[in-house]
Amino acid sequence: MIKIDEDGFPLFGENRITDPMVGQEILANMFVDETGAYKTILQSQIQLVEAFDEPFVAQNFNFISANEGQILLPYGVKRNFLLADVMVDEWDRFHGHATTETGSIPFVFSRNAQAEFFNRADRFDDESFTWKNKKFDVAPFLSSAQEIEKSDYWNDLYSAADEGKPGWDMQQPTPPIFNFLPKLKLPKSRVLVLGCGTGHDANLFAEKGHEVTAVDFSEKALVKAKSQFPDAKIRWEHKDVFQLPRTWDENFDLVFEHTCFCAIRPERRSDLIQVWRRLLHSQGFLLALFFANTQLQGPPFGSTEWEIRQRLKNKWKSLFWLRSKDSHPRRLGRELLILAQKK
Repeated sequence: MIKIDEDGFPLFGENRITDPMVGQEILANMFVDETGAYKTILQSQIQLVEAFDEPFVAQNFNFISANEGQILLPYGVKRNFLLADVMVDEWDRFHGHATTETGSIPFVFSRNAQAEFFNRADRFDDESFTWKNKKFDVAPFLSSAQEIEKSDYWNDLYSAADEGKPGWDMQQPTPPIFNFLPKLKLPKSRVLVLGCGTGHDANLFAEKGHEVTAVDFSEKALVKAKSQFPDAKIRWEHKDVFQLPRTWDENFDLVFEHTCFCAIRPERRSDLIQVWRRLLHSQGFLLALFFANTQLQGPPFGSTEWEIRQRLKNKWKSLFWLRSKDSHPRRLGRELLILAQKK
């Protein structure tokens, strides 16, 4: 396994690779496999890649034609991309997809590369830029249709799940949490599971003796959860996570996040974090398993460690932060396990 740090440099252990030939080989051979995992080929061996931010971080930039740009990566590796594909996130960072022989790889501009981009463009504003008299609109990096905020959307998905179509329901507690909970030695707690789905994770907490409240927007999901765990001591609640009663404020010791953050509209992620804070008491904890991959179309929508750090750094104290090694094979390298305490 090879890590990529937030500046786009590959690491061996915790140290940046200093041999330029090795660094070039890692970045030049990067690809995305059928599960969405980042991988590379190093000395004829396929290696899993864990990127803190996007797998490519542009160090510099140049226009090369009326429709294409070129990014310069560490160790002198160069990759082209289509100007029409440029996107911007809520921190005003520009993103795109670099062309490779095996497909495309997501990238983000460093501040230096973005400044160079603006210097070279003919004109730019908050929503577009112009190069060689051609205007390019800059789309939001992550955005979604409002239909996912309707319960019918999720009821239809769970109905399809009965026919074996979507693959998000693993029919068991998620392995990283199943293996981490005994190590955590959590005292009996009031646990809130938002976006509980069919209830496997919620039931795991209940089996450990915790007082569990499980919430989901889909009535279909909750019907299935109750039928699977009829004897579980769980309070099942059919509610919108953004409209939970004020009587719940500061009533929980721990909020468990697994598949809610990636399922809501990305534009509402900051709102969800405020919900967590509102519901936890002053010393409450967040236990979360985030999907750390750049999946623009969803749900599930992707995220990066960089984004999650940005959202949590000011009002949460990080106690545990690690990519899971216990993930299901189709999620290996893309699950980030975090324990944080409300500040």
